[in-house]
Amino acid sequence: MSSRDAVQLSCLPEESVRAVEARKGLLWWLGVALCAGLALYGLGWSAWRLASEGVGLLGVNNDVPWGWDIVNFVFWIGIGHAGTLISSVLLLTHQGWRTPIARAAELMTICAVVCAGIFPLVHVGRIWVVWMVSPFPDASGVFPDIGSALVWDVLAVGTYFCLSLLYWWIGMIPDLALMRDRCASWWLKRFYGALACGWRGTGRQWAVFRRANVAMACVLAPLVVTVHSVVSCDFATTVKPGWHETMFPPMFVAGAILSGMAMVQLVALFDRGVRLRAASVQQVMSRFVLGFSWMMAVFYAVEAGMALLEGGTVAEVMVQRVCGEYAWWFWAMLAGNVLVPQLYWVKRWRSNPAVVAAVSVSVLFGMWLERVVIVVGSSLVSFLPGQEGGYVPSPTDWWMLAGSVGLFVCLYALLGRRMPPEFGLHGDGSPAVRRRAWRAWIPAAGAVFGMAVVLVWVWLTQDCATSAVVQGRAPGWERWVDFVPAVFVGGLLGAGLWAVAGFFACSGLPRWYHPDFDE
Repeated sequence: MSSRDAVQLSCLPEESVRAVEARKGLLWWLGVALCAGLALYGLGWSAWRLASEGVGLLGVNNDVPWGWDIVNFVFWIGIGHAGTLISSVLLLTHQGWRTPIARAAELMTICAVVCAGIFPLVHVGRIWVVWMVSPFPDASGVFPDIGSALVWDVLAVGTYFCLSLLYWWIGMIPDLALMRDRCASWWLKRFYGALACGWRGTGRQWAVFRRANVAMACVLAPLVVTVHSVVSCDFATTVKPGWHETMFPPMFVAGAILSGMAMVQLVALFDRGVRLRAASVQQVMSRFVLGFSWMMAVFYAVEAGMALLEGGTVAEVMVQRVCGEYAWWFWAMLAGNVLVPQLYWVKRWRSNPAVVAAVSVSVLFGMWLERVVIVVGSSLVSFLPGQEGGYVPSPTDWWMLAGSVGLFVCLYALLGRRMPPEFGLHGDGSPAVRRRAWRAWIPAAGAVFGMAVVLVWVWLTQDCATSAVVQGRAPGWERWVDFVPAVFVGGLLGAGLWAVAGFFACSGLPRWYHPDFDE
């Protein structure tokens, strides 16, 4: 460990270490048990019943084939966007206010993506044949179309979860090492020691750590935009009125950041450790929520104007949203996402806990209703009058929604309990050491490798296959535009994985560490 780290280690507040080691009370464990039970029944038991009895247990029907399961998927993916925004984009722009909440936001991202990933698996009904998404044509008889937005979705969400988890872990390694050296508990020392991978805080390790963090942030920054843009393409690439909108990608990204920031504010209020560190940044986050609420207002106005100008069935969908049987969905969405956040124009309310909690809950409810309006509401009107029907969520839909909330709270509470705070340590090292420590070509080579893997996949599944295997589509490279999103996401995944591998290789980790011999 470097001398500078040793000085900073001696000055660490003991309260931070004791807070992580402290035992939780009975009420905390009862709350976690309640959330775990809700998750097991709402998601676990419901998923088992859907696999054994079929998707008829949901409220979906022939007229509304996508219901609350897809609504919840899009909603939870959006919740996870603020964590990556705060961690990567604000790191690259040198925004110091991100530090008190960055780690909690990253954990929130991981928990939200886990909740989101469950719903598509349940939605397919036969969860045991999900492997057919992979390129094995002889076994299934049909190749997954890599030019489909649904396949893009699998690649993008999987990449997002994988890289977000690695970024969260690597960013904690120096603090995990400090907790390893300061904890009094024997098993916590081993726990943090295993996760710290033998970090010693040398100048070379700190140099590699900084460069790897920046490289991962450069990979995650475009991934923030890519993931929800790809999710929006599940709808935008169809010809269904109300879904076929070119403005969906930026609209979905803006909405995801709005809901994610609202969730970060809630976490900063109810997580005591985060609340003490984040009191000074609530003002900034409130301004973010206010700004993105106005952005959503512009998107809603443009969407309505374009629909009315186009006329026909598209205009009918908009009229149905505003004046139809389920019009309260639209107006409640508008109130939650646009009207209530205007309270933040009053400066003292931006950091008032009661106001922040009310606005955050309102925004989260409004963004969930926006997904209901888009996914379910647009299916109520069709080009064919015979396909127009209604939608009533089933008890299983309600239980799965409640179960996802319980799973999120349970995961955050259990993982956040032992998560070390961000101590803000910075290592030393000469410029020559920093230049030699990291190789900038590592993530670039990874990006090329990742794109090459996806291109080989395209060649195997689209060019070498017959028309029958690719679902009647013309095989070959004539549809090269449809392959660009998958190739781009493959490049990001390769760059991120190679950056992680480069971090461990260049810093000499993992390695054995013992405090009595490795000083």
